[in-house]
Amino acid sequence: MENKEFVKLLGIIYDTKTCDKCHEEVRYQVIIARTWKTLFIPIFPVSKEYYLSCPKCDYRILIDKAQARKYLDTVAKEKKNHNHKER
Repeated sequence: MENKEFVKLLGIIYDTKTCDKCHEEVRYQVIIARTWKTLFIPIFPVSKEYYLSCPKCDYRILIDKAQARKYLDTVAKEKKNHNHKER
Protein backbone atom coordinates (compact mmCIF):
# COMPACT_ATOMS: atom_id res chain seq x y z
CA MET A 1 0.00 0.00 0.00
CA GLU A 2 1.08 3.55 -0.65
CA ASN A 3 0.01 7.00 0.52
CA LYS A 4 -1.83 9.36 -1.79
CA GLU A 5 -2.69 12.98 -1.07
CA PHE A 6 -6.02 14.50 -2.11
CA VAL A 7 -6.25 18.30 -2.00
CA LYS A 8 -9.44 20.36 -1.91
CA LEU A 9 -9.69 24.14 -2.28
CA LEU A 10 -11.82 25.60 0.52
CA GLY A 11 -11.51 29.32 -0.27
CA ILE A 12 -9.32 32.17 -1.48
CA ILE A 13 -8.22 34.97 0.84
CA TYR A 14 -9.10 38.46 -0.44
CA ASP A 15 -5.99 40.24 0.86
CA THR A 16 -2.80 39.85 -1.15
CA LYS A 17 0.40 38.79 0.58
CA THR A 18 3.97 38.19 -0.55
CA CYS A 19 4.80 34.49 -0.86
CA ASP A 20 7.82 33.47 1.23
CA LYS A 21 9.10 31.18 -1.54
CA CYS A 22 8.43 32.83 -4.92
CA HIS A 23 8.12 36.41 -3.60
CA GLU A 24 5.06 37.10 -5.76
CA GLU A 25 2.07 39.10 -4.52
CA VAL A 26 -0.68 36.48 -4.32
CA ARG A 27 -4.05 35.74 -2.76
CA TYR A 28 -3.37 32.64 -0.67
CA GLN A 29 -5.71 29.69 -0.98
CA VAL A 30 -7.08 27.85 2.04
CA ILE A 31 -6.82 24.13 1.28
CA ILE A 32 -7.32 20.83 3.04
CA ALA A 33 -4.93 17.99 2.22
CA ARG A 34 -6.05 14.49 3.13
CA THR A 35 -3.64 11.60 2.91
CA TRP A 36 -5.06 8.12 2.34
CA LYS A 37 -3.57 4.65 2.25
CA THR A 38 -4.34 3.34 -1.20
CA LEU A 39 -4.37 0.03 -2.96
CA PHE A 40 -5.50 1.25 -6.41
CA ILE A 41 -8.35 3.05 -4.58
CA PRO A 42 -8.38 4.99 -1.28
CA ILE A 43 -8.72 2.49 1.58
CA PHE A 44 -8.54 4.53 4.80
CA PRO A 45 -7.52 8.05 5.84
CA VAL A 46 -4.10 8.63 7.39
CA SER A 47 -4.04 12.39 7.98
CA LYS A 48 -5.92 15.63 7.41
CA GLU A 49 -4.09 18.97 7.38
CA TYR A 50 -5.04 22.55 6.56
CA TYR A 51 -2.76 24.94 4.70
CA LEU A 52 -2.46 28.37 3.20
CA SER A 53 -1.17 27.65 -0.30
CA CYS A 54 0.47 29.94 -2.86
CA PRO A 55 -1.37 29.55 -6.18
CA LYS A 56 1.83 30.36 -8.14
CA CYS A 57 4.40 27.97 -6.65
CA ASP A 58 2.29 25.70 -4.36
CA TYR A 59 4.28 26.76 -1.26
CA ARG A 60 2.27 25.73 1.81
CA ILE A 61 1.98 27.12 5.31
CA LEU A 62 0.54 24.62 7.79
CA ILE A 63 -2.37 26.00 9.83
CA ASP A 64 -4.73 24.36 12.29
CA LYS A 65 -8.46 23.80 11.78
CA ALA A 66 -9.42 26.84 13.91
CA GLN A 67 -7.17 29.11 11.82
CA ALA A 68 -8.64 27.68 8.61
CA ARG A 69 -12.15 28.31 9.91
CA LYS A 70 -11.19 31.91 10.82
CA TYR A 71 -9.79 32.55 7.32
CA LEU A 72 -12.88 31.01 5.71
CA ASP A 73 -15.22 33.09 7.89
CA THR A 74 -13.34 36.21 6.75
CA VAL A 75 -13.64 35.09 3.12
CA ALA A 76 -17.40 34.57 3.54
CA LYS A 77 -17.83 38.04 5.12
CA GLU A 78 -15.79 39.70 2.36
CA LYS A 79 -17.80 37.90 -0.31
CA LYS A 80 -21.07 38.93 1.33
CA ASN A 81 -19.91 42.58 1.59
CA HIS A 82 -18.74 42.54 -2.03
CA ASN A 83 -22.07 41.12 -3.26
CA HIS A 84 -24.03 43.62 -1.17
CA LYS A 85 -22.06 46.56 -2.66
CA GLU A 86 -22.87 45.43 -6.22
CA ARG A 87 -26.62 45.79 -5.67
